[in-house]
Amino acid sequence: MNLDQTQLVNPGDYEGQEKRVRVAFSGHRGGPGLRSIRREDWNTILSAAACSILSVAHSDECDAYVLSESSLFVYRDEAVIKTCGTTVPLTAVAPVVNHAKNLDLSPRVFEYSRSEYRFPHEQVGPHTSWEHEVEALLQTWPGGKHSVLGSQGGPSWYTFSWAALQQEGSLSLSPPAQSLSHEGDYEGEGSTRLSQTPDSSF
Repeated sequence: MNLDQTQLVNPGDYEGQEKRVRVAFSGHRGGPGLRSIRREDWNTILSAAACSILSVAHSDECDAYVLSESSLFVYRDEAVIKTCGTTVPLTAVAPVVNHAKNLDLSPRVFEYSRSEYRFPHEQVGPHTSWEHEVEALLQTWPGGKHSVLGSQGGPSWYTFSWAALQQEGSLSLSPPAQSLSHEGDYEGEGSTRLSQTPDSSF
């Protein structure tokens, strides 16, 4: 085996830990709501997160998109993005909120969660560390609450949540800045560490 071959990425070294983003909106007064956003527009939104749409299925309540890196679920007043690998779903949040604003929808709840990365050194900013994720999230969702579930040195589950009642100012809808760092704990202002077994159903 030559040097070039040894430098190839092991196909088994895929980051399968899922990043989950949920945004729920208020102001829906009937009609399709977020479901009126066209597939090509979702593809543009998701391209910022480094993934793309492969297929879509529709039901009475939801549009379910199969992505190159997991899935997207769109309801009339809610969108849920689940991605893995080296995707950057936080960069897709601002475009989603801006499209919703054009539909007279306002953010009501925002949630972001993930488990501990297997290969944190391969992630792209702002997902390179929990600290950088929280810093980026607080720029858009001021007053949001963030927690780390699990014990020091053991498996952890990271969560960030924001609700409209938590703050009254306007949201900053610029995509988060990208930065590079290694994974680490972040226990700054607004952070909580809960010593309990992570629940992957969050």
